Amino acid sequence: MLSLAYLAVVAGVGLLFVTTRDATIVSVEWLVGWSVIGVALAFHSMSHRYRPRTAFVGFFIMAVALIRFLAHSFGLLAIDYWPMYAIAAGICLLIAGFARYHGPRPGFTVLAALFVLLGLFFSIFSFGFSSMRFKVFMSIWWPALFVVAGLFLLVVWLVQHFTQADKPAEGEKGDGEPQ
Repeated sequence: MLSLAYLAVVAGVGLLFVTTRDATIVSVEWLVGWSVIGVALAFHSMSHRYRPRTAFVGFFIMAVALIRFLAHSFGLLAIDYWPMYAIAAGICLLIAGFARYHGPRPGFTVLAALFVLLGLFFSIFSFGFSSMRFKVFMSIWWPALFVVAGLFLLVVWLVQHFTQADKPAEGEKGDGEPQ
């Protein structure tokens, strides 16, 4: 399944050469080059001793290449689409965590959600959904950062506390009886 997934990614990137004839060759070569590096890192990480950091870097390199290519194709400026990198980082971190632990883990899930939420928040200003400029917003609402940071830390603590409370201690069964 893993090999088939990577084969699909490589085939899709290769077919982009055919379907993007009108795009400048430099942008397509850049996409293909960085995507191949990302696929190689992710494949190496997942096929050998799995390392979530290496898988994240591989996935993120592929996401950056795709975002960059799409932005270039639609004529977007980097100052407009940069929050997409934060969203991509959150999604890639979530994928790496799920692949490593075969399910949600607090460390990966909460951090991934934070990246996605920050990316969405900055997108409001970057894509012009708000009439207020970011500098003006921050000059008025900067104390809210303390509230958000405190709530984030509280959520992390609660998730870690309840996931550790659900696990039996070393050398004990789930019902608290010694083995």
